[in-house]
Amino acid sequence: MQTIQPKFAVGLLTLLAVFLYIVKLIISIRGLFAAVAIYLILLAFGLVETVHDESLITKIWGLPKEYQIAGLSAIMTIIGFFVALSISGSSWKAQLRGKISADAAFDIDKSYSDATKLITEMRIFCETTLRVVNSIKAATPRQEVILHINFVNGQIPKFFEARDRFSKLAIDVYDFESRYAVILASLWNAINMLRKANTAIGDVANNMWIIVPSVDTKHPDSIEHFLVGVNEGKYNKLIESCKEGHSLVPGLAGAVKGQLLHPIVIINLHTIRYLIHSSANIRQFICKLRK
Repeated sequence: MQTIQPKFAVGLLTLLAVFLYIVKLIISIRGLFAAVAIYLILLAFGLVETVHDESLITKIWGLPKEYQIAGLSAIMTIIGFFVALSISGSSWKAQLRGKISADAAFDIDKSYSDATKLITEMRIFCETTLRVVNSIKAATPRQEVILHINFVNGQIPKFFEARDRFSKLAIDVYDFESRYAVILASLWNAINMLRKANTAIGDVANNMWIIVPSVDTKHPDSIEHFLVGVNEGKYNKLIESCKEGHSLVPGLAGAVKGQLLHPIVIINLHTIRYLIHSSANIRQFICKLRK
């Protein structure tokens, strides 16, 4: 008894290629590569034979013209339907990805911009306080020093508010890596850049718990109490970490935001012109990152 070999005509391979091309891989060169790969595998195992008189294509070719036209019309209609379905699906996915990218860019920009503003506020308070200390050491008249101390006293509530808000932000920024992990992982170095920004924010958060000199200026020893309440070493350490954070956080967050919005906002000549004019600042920022 003759063993039946599982051979298929080229017409079936054509249908298989159309099927692969339609189902999911359409509008992609991968569909063609998949069909060719499957054909080569079947050919290597002897499961495919070339066109012959009894093949499906020959049989179809021998049908009346009316049947051929009707069959071709039906096939084109089906293919057209699946092409339209695939195009709409691809458009929907691109739109959804764009929305997720825009949402991520907005959240990252909002949080890191707020963090940068709070860093600036705390730095200004510390620098102002140290200027008062220096004016006291420079033997500035008492009345003028008292005015400066009163000004610092008025800024203390704002410093406390900024510190409390920054303390919360320093925790919240770590949520972006998990919340948008899928989309951030598809961008070059985005997660590492956010981690560097978070490290700079963490350094500020670790150094911002300083003692604030709130004194009663009516007390005769108010100036001495003010000097005792200011730890210049800790104030300078906070200022340095604020400077470092202010120079790193906006650039790193902006780089991630730019990658997220790149598919939506296309680079044009104005963008290139801006980058050329900002090349010195960009080089300085990159050198700081390498350190």
